[in-house]
Amino acid sequence: MHLVIHVGLIKTGSTFLQQKVFPLLEPQVTFIRSNEKLLSRKHMIKNQNSILISDENISGNPLDEGIAHGEFFEQFKNSLDNIIKIHKGPKLVIGFREPSDFIQSLYKQYIREQGVDTWDQFLQKNLDVLKEDLLFSKYILYAQKKFRKEQLFIYTMDDFKISTFSLVEKLTSFICDDKTQGHAIASKINFNSRSNPSIPLSLEKNTIRLNKIHSLMYNKLGFQVNFRVGKYSFNSRNISRELNQYILPKFISFHKKRDLKDLENIFTKDWSICKELIHKHSNT
Repeated sequence: MHLVIHVGLIKTGSTFLQQKVFPLLEPQVTFIRSNEKLLSRKHMIKNQNSILISDENISGNPLDEGIAHGEFFEQFKNSLDNIIKIHKGPKLVIGFREPSDFIQSLYKQYIREQGVDTWDQFLQKNLDVLKEDLLFSKYILYAQKKFRKEQLFIYTMDDFKISTFSLVEKLTSFICDDKTQGHAIASKINFNSRSNPSIPLSLEKNTIRLNKIHSLMYNKLGFQVNFRVGKYSFNSRNISRELNQYILPKFISFHKKRDLKDLENIFTKDWSICKELIHKHSNT
């Protein structure tokens, strides 16, 4: 038996992998979505050759209230140290995302979860901390220090954009220790469907407006509106997410994109180092 642990990071395609890819590895590989569920399923995995745990919470979220500002990297190091301490010879899968795009994705998640700050307000509150936390080269170097090359698979969201098929093929080959298995798994996947679409830029203001209405009604007045449309149930809390993340984008094309150049410039040097480290890791 060998153990593979996918630790995120968040915002690096974890939902897609957990919903579309990893379940296809069974029964050859027992897929467990959370590290906490491993013990509860012990009786099911005694005779399995391989176990895959996928839990982005292992690496955490730099904006979580439980993480002190500037300590995201320390949590990352502690998580990897604990993995090595608890498990014998595990493999590690870890994904990264260009930091300015990572921050934008964090913001979209923030407003999807009832946030009411504008993009500028969000940056004003969080950018000073994220400037340090999202220098990912130190994360890669630490992972490479703790895991041998054959134990470590590193990918980026750019790999998803260039060729999702190729990434899935390489990743599943790494997990299964079988190159032919990787191609077979990748061939089964519908790459056109999105597991967790983001809210388009053009709908962000609308989302914030609805979030404010919910905050006023529920947090200040103590109630929320509930109603049904056919088989769908809505309330003042989830209508913003359902309408702006799932429903409207199906009928309206939104092409407007946020200008991230100034943000990109902050991280350009370190992200170039990251890409060089990953390229060297993949080709040696």
